[in-house]
Amino acid sequence: MRSDVRDRIERAVDLMSTRMADEDAPPSLDELAGAAAFSKFHFHRVFRIVTGETCAQALARLRLARGTNALQRRERSVTDAAFLAGYGSSQSFAKALKMQTGKTASELRNEPHILARLVERLAHVEMAGGEAGPRLLAIEIARFDPFEIVAVRTEALYPDVAGTFSALASALGGTQGVTAIIGRAHDDLEGGVDGRPVFDCGFRLRAGDAAVPAGAEAMTVAGGEHLRARHIGSYRALPGTVDIIYRMILGRSDLILADRPTVFHYVDDPGETAEASLRTDIHVPICRIASPKEKESK
Repeated sequence: MRSDVRDRIERAVDLMSTRMADEDAPPSLDELAGAAAFSKFHFHRVFRIVTGETCAQALARLRLARGTNALQRRERSVTDAAFLAGYGSSQSFAKALKMQTGKTASELRNEPHILARLVERLAHVEMAGGEAGPRLLAIEIARFDPFEIVAVRTEALYPDVAGTFSALASALGGTQGVTAIIGRAHDDLEGGVDGRPVFDCGFRLRAGDAAVPAGAEAMTVAGGEHLRARHIGSYRALPGTVDIIYRMILGRSDLILADRPTVFHYVDDPGETAEASLRTDIHVPICRIASPKEKESK
């Protein structure tokens, strides 16, 4: 993974840590993505790949760090520490503390050296991201033109979007006019800063079959260049395949993530195909960067 990617994520981590230490409100997606100079469509996934945890998990840990830091000051009550950490009650703070450490607030206060190490550990974000992992059998740069879909936007965690696809199919009166099953990830499939990733569940319809049912909307899927790979198997394993593609891009100097959502083309109807044989074409949007030699030749 390129060192500049880690540096950019560290800037977002610094912003997150500073805000959580000084204010109650965590930074927004736009603020975090801006600090890291990544598109908001890709920031959360890159953050998770580089740090090994989601933004929501990092914020929860930093919030707990703020509370445990308050515990080091004897004049602060456990309730004070809980509210400083953003918990609604001392009970919820105590539960989170117990899960993280196996100890109660009183026990930690009686062991100040352990409490000090805990504060340091909770406040530190590791840069984990590894290499690309096993190479996919078929990965290529592909381009497609913009096209229209009828879709429903959801905030369900992937793959818990199947019900949305089914409901949309029913609203359309069936899938007779469907030419492609399309998903668009506006965020990390594992969850964004608040744990609710935005995902569009849609169908590309035959010309003339573009009626938009209530609760759905017509959307344009942006075209352009993408790194395309085929995932075969369960949808539950699909996020791992997406991560491999991202790691590959983040390790290359000639490609960057473009400011567009990742597009999924579900080649097979899951109602008619065995789970192990389901094919999904993943399209991660990219821009190609010219090498110094190519720039000189121009």
